[in-house]
Amino acid sequence: MSKIIHYDLTTFEGTIQSLEKYLNESEREISKYIANNKDNYDSNEFIELFQITDEQLLSSELIMSSLHVTTNNDECSSIKKYGLVNLQQAILLDTPLNKFLQNHGVQIDLEKKQIYHNGKFTI
Repeated sequence: MSKIIHYDLTTFEGTIQSLEKYLNESEREISKYIANNKDNYDSNEFIELFQITDEQLLSSELIMSSLHVTTNNDECSSIKKYGLVNLQQAILLDTPLNKFLQNHGVQIDLEKKQIYHNGKFTI
């Protein structure tokens, strides 16, 4: 049976601690990567640097906690169009978050409560 990890996105510290548990990496190494890449994060580079396999990413059941998500790399056009929306709507509507997830191979089926990465069922 896979381990269950509560991925806490509500605080920076919670996010780091969740990554530490999820990826089995030290808080120090994760923080070091963040400090060295503070202006340009790259998830693929992070995965390669820490040699994280798909198996490792898919072997845990994640429970995610987030208070609110607001993205703004589209000069507020999606906020002007839809207003401030909840996370489910931000995933479903034509928003920067939705586009980001799609560009990284992530599909979320809210009705079935399932997440897919590159077509593979993850949760």
